[in-house]
Amino acid sequence: MNASAATKLYICHEPDHDLIAAKLDAWPRTNSDIARYNQRHSINPESELAEPLKTELRAQIHAADVVVCVVGQATFLDPWIKWELTTARSKTHRGGFVAVMLDDLYAHPPSLIGAGTMFIKLKRTFVMDAIAWAADQQDPCEDFILED
Repeated sequence: MNASAATKLYICHEPDHDLIAAKLDAWPRTNSDIARYNQRHSINPESELAEPLKTELRAQIHAADVVVCVVGQATFLDPWIKWELTTARSKTHRGGFVAVMLDDLYAHPPSLIGAGTMFIKLKRTFVMDAIAWAADQQDPCEDFILED
């Protein structure tokens, strides 16, 4: 896949990282309705009430070429992000993942480990390179760290 501006992203993040997710504006997003996306945190993902939202998010995840996860301090504990990443990993013929690390010391969500993830700092050139790399992958399982 050509990782141009036509590469579609699904960005998973905690609600307090909306502004960071919004900075990834060079690519179209399959989950661009931030208000709707953040409604997931008012529902337990294990609840039957979550099923309509899960159906919607699942379609958005499957429509994306690359899944980007903004990793903050508590992201690894977030049950919705766990569900989103697990759903993305189950996608057939998927590309790689991009994990935007807000701090090197934050724990990685377990679903990103061994999933073909490029772990990067929040730096525009890193984001561009990582998305291009992830879009060109085909069912990867080896992880990488892009450093200065």
